[in-house]
Amino acid sequence: MDELAKYITSDADIAFEYELFEHPNDELIWKRYLNHIKKEYEGPELNNTNRVAFIYERFLNNVSNKIELWLEYIAFLKNIEPLGSPKLLNIFQLALSKLTRDNVEKKITLWINYLNYLFEADNLQLFDKEFTKCMRSLPLDRHVEIWECTVLTYIKNKYQDSILYFDQNDEVTNHEFSLEQEEEKEKEEETYGEDPNELYYIGKMLGIPVEMEEEIIPDNWSALYLFRYAILIKNKIDSHTDLEKIYKVLRFTNDFEIIKDFLQEFIFPWKRPDVLYYKYLDCLMNLLGTDASPDVIDFEKKIKEALEQYPSSDWIFVKLLARFYIRAGTYNHFVGFIDSILSIVGGSNGSRTLKCFNVIYEYYIHVEEKIIEILINIKEDDWKESIREKISTHFQKLEKLINEYALKLNSFKLKDDINNISLWTSRVKLGNNIAEKQKFYEEAMLAINPWKIKIKGELGHFLCEYSRIFENSLESFREAMNTLVKIPFRYIDDLELLYIKWANLEIKYGEMNNAIKVVKYALKYPEDFEKYSSNSETLLNRYYNVRDNGENSGDEKVPAQVILPIRSFKLWDFLLKLELAFQYTEQQEIIEIFEAMIKMKVAKPITFVMYSDYLSNLSDNNQELFANVVRKVYERAISHFNGSSVVLQQMYEIYLDSALKNYKYMQNTNDRELLRELFDDIFTNLSLKHHLDCSNFYLKNGEVETTLGNFHFAFENVYLKGIKDNHVSIDNKITLWNHLLKLSKSHLSLDITRSLYEECLLSIPNSKCADFIIDFAKLEIAVNEFTRARAILKYGVQLASVLTFAKVWDFWREFELDHGDRNTFKDILKLKRSTEEKFVIETEKISNMGDNIQFVSSGTVGGNAPSSNKKDKTHTSPSSLTNNEIELEL
Repeated sequence: MDELAKYITSDADIAFEYELFEHPNDELIWKRYLNHIKKEYEGPELNNTNRVAFIYERFLNNVSNKIELWLEYIAFLKNIEPLGSPKLLNIFQLALSKLTRDNVEKKITLWINYLNYLFEADNLQLFDKEFTKCMRSLPLDRHVEIWECTVLTYIKNKYQDSILYFDQNDEVTNHEFSLEQEEEKEKEEETYGEDPNELYYIGKMLGIPVEMEEEIIPDNWSALYLFRYAILIKNKIDSHTDLEKIYKVLRFTNDFEIIKDFLQEFIFPWKRPDVLYYKYLDCLMNLLGTDASPDVIDFEKKIKEALEQYPSSDWIFVKLLARFYIRAGTYNHFVGFIDSILSIVGGSNGSRTLKCFNVIYEYYIHVEEKIIEILINIKEDDWKESIREKISTHFQKLEKLINEYALKLNSFKLKDDINNISLWTSRVKLGNNIAEKQKFYEEAMLAINPWKIKIKGELGHFLCEYSRIFENSLESFREAMNTLVKIPFRYIDDLELLYIKWANLEIKYGEMNNAIKVVKYALKYPEDFEKYSSNSETLLNRYYNVRDNGENSGDEKVPAQVILPIRSFKLWDFLLKLELAFQYTEQQEIIEIFEAMIKMKVAKPITFVMYSDYLSNLSDNNQELFANVVRKVYERAISHFNGSSVVLQQMYEIYLDSALKNYKYMQNTNDRELLRELFDDIFTNLSLKHHLDCSNFYLKNGEVETTLGNFHFAFENVYLKGIKDNHVSIDNKITLWNHLLKLSKSHLSLDITRSLYEECLLSIPNSKCADFIIDFAKLEIAVNEFTRARAILKYGVQLASVLTFAKVWDFWREFELDHGDRNTFKDILKLKRSTEEKFVIETEKISNMGDNIQFVSSGTVGGNAPSSNKKDKTHTSPSSLTNNEIELEL
């Protein structure tokens, strides 16, 4: 009654009270009354706010199931009550008690509002109590909804700066990306990034107190609730995605014990990638010094298992164990572990990866730098002589680590690829002096298996560089080379390099005779020449069977020394040049070397050329010598290279040039016949057998016959033969036609020349006829056959477009100006216009007619209109032509 007297003051208030007295549960009256009171509420004065609250509470006491009204009242109180107000908390609890059990949806809405308000008020203690009550009061199938709208939302907001993705309702279509890609990035950052408390742990290992930079405080509350939520959803269908999302948030809580348990219970049963197992072990390490501190031996065992299971990610686990020893052990323990790791990295048995070597070595250097930093930062008052000694010791160690890095890295790589010549070359370059370099070379020779080398000459180049160490003493050099050439090389290229290197140094010391002996020793010449030459095919077959079929072919391996005499053109050629340069070598001995190279089948085109030149220089009577000796050398060369068209063509060119030089177009019948036989042999071998373009040889042959005055022979048996050769290209046939027509105009009859022009125009594409049409017309003009010339030009300009044959049209125009009249000039203009239209309208038709024109007997005289039907006409022999007729398709 006191409250009624206090808050009901106006006549309007009394009127509403009378209505409610008669209808206490009438919502409409209560709302009207509440609106009336709110209108009078104009500020936060205590009396007014209490008056509104008084009406709300009476209203809710009579109509308690209206969730909207409860939420409205709560919103009102939030504006006037301090955060976490007991009155507001009581209203939430009162509202929940008033709602009946069948109002599940309304209760869920109210519970979500209540629990989130407790988060706002930072009252986690009350939240724990009320959340338990909430879960007990609602059906089990609605629990996930409450979790999502309260706990998970709260934790998400709490870590929103750290979490890139966290939304329970989003779909994750790629599980690997959703979790493991972010973990991979985190792995890189943790491996290469600096631990903020690293100095603290290193100082602790050394027994030197260092303040902790950043104390890690675990968020036990969030971690515990996330773990509880995982228990709730783990049996859901397709729960893996949700569990991954939980982990992505959980890892930011720094509650390492719960993170460890979460991975073990919810993730590892269905997947255990290296990045997550690394995180699991990292959690164990961070539990050092706690009640859940891991056993050192057990931790080492887990690292060993990880290295076996994830060999390609060994670097993260090895470094993790090193960090573990820093936190759990002593400096000597840490160094012993690092040294043991660096001593076993590389190789194929239980090896570590290259990345592991680099990461661990860099971390070793990094730790030494941090140790020096800690020692230097000790207050000067606390410095003792022992501190100075420690600083000096660690500086020396750091310098040694930095200086030895390249060599240790090279050692690591060689353990994995012992036959890599490039790595051994790099190692030698790291030697600080000659003695150290020699030591590395000798290590290489003991370690390398020559049959594992895949690049020809690579090992030979390496050993030649080694031999340079002994070049200052010829005796020492010979002793070294005697050892090197006995290595069972796989490729002859390596031996060639060594023997040539050896011989060149002998020459440098003036020992030319010894240089020749070295090369002959390599080629087993002349002592074992007959044995090698007679068994060359057997040795070659055996040699290539081994190399083509591999080591498991069942054949015995054949060292390069065995095959060198029958395969090494380089050494035979080198020997030949040495003998030619050595003034005391007998002529017969040089000839025997040429013959040996040919018999051993190592001779190349240049060998035969050198042989012929050498023989040519032995006599002043070159022509006779060529016919009797030198020619036979070239014939042997042709026979030797008959299987290779390119080499054969080159050989014929050299042979022909030499023959032409020696015969000098003598009038000797035998010389001419020999030349003709040579040309016939060229055309038979190159054109008929190897299908090569012999136009160059046809031109040379034509030049020879023309020079000798054999015009008809050049006409019929050379140029025409070349033109009819199907292997000669169109452009080269045009060149042959030019030579042939030039020859005909100067040495043959007019009728023959006319027939040749016709045949030429029959055989070449229309687009290439312009020059021949003009030349043909000039030929007729020269003998005053203007009508024939006009007919030729009239026909010719119609073979291609006006643009293509512009110069033919220009020539015809000048011709008519000089030899025509008004009517013939008008005919040009008309024909030009019709030709332009023809090639615009009938381009496709013209292109389908083919590229060649045909000359046929048209029966026309004096340049009458041409017949357009080429195919129905027949070619008339040039011998049937008269001076007044031209056999063109006009």
